[in-house]
Amino acid sequence: MEKWDHGGMRNVVTPKQLRAILVREFAKSQPRRCWFSCRIPTPLWRDPPNGESPNWFIPEMAKCARGCDSLLAHIASRLKRDFNITPPLESVVARLMQRDGARS
Repeated sequence: MEKWDHGGMRNVVTPKQLRAILVREFAKSQPRRCWFSCRIPTPLWRDPPNGESPNWFIPEMAKCARGCDSLLAHIASRLKRDFNITPPLESVVARLMQRDGARS
């Protein structure tokens, strides 16, 4: 089982799709004064440290006096239970090469 495969427990989406989900959830509670100033970074893939962790993280958002950074952290922690993102192509190729090398 590959590290990014969590036994089908999480839905796998692209980073852009996950960002769209984050934006939608964030917009539900975001203060109106922050609509044009606070932006959500695109989630980035990472090699998960264990089988329970998601394979993505969000780069830190700029601090917001109205709490948008805390709101995003809360939303992300909730979504980390439900989603993984597709790994970058180079990670897939490296895993396949490792696997095929182990078979030889």
